[in-house]
Amino acid sequence: MKKIVLLLIFLYGHSYAIDTQSTLKIYHTIFSALVKKDKIVVFTLDNELREVFGKSKNIILSIYPENSDIVLVTNTVIYAGIEEKLATLTEGNRPIAFATQYHFLEEFDTIVGALYWRKGRSQLLFIKNRLDKYNITLPKNYQKFQIDIL
Repeated sequence: MKKIVLLLIFLYGHSYAIDTQSTLKIYHTIFSALVKKDKIVVFTLDNELREVFGKSKNIILSIYPENSDIVLVTNTVIYAGIEEKLATLTEGNRPIAFATQYHFLEEFDTIVGALYWRKGRSQLLFIKNRLDKYNITLPKNYQKFQIDIL
């Protein structure tokens, strides 16, 4: 019985590590398409994502949204407060907002894209006119996830 419990604990830990690495890889690839830097500074208040990003050598966590390259939006109430602060920054210094829910794209016209789940599948979406505001041209492999308007 002890061996079975230890095996289950091991398998859970191993699957968690694989999930963490795949999540990290997905977000790093997306963020690299948005920001052409080796080290990308990300602001998020989501504890799970902070833990995942903390394991990265290329994603640096910021405690201040105004000092980040990307603000990862996981909560609309929190982002509404952050957005007011970010609105005071000049356009060249404003971080790019990216979301984890589709409805955030409808609610805020400052969010350029989202990675979200629908019917058990991951969905990736970018809004072209919002990308244009930041002079972002996506790599060819991401252009199929781009739409003109929401």
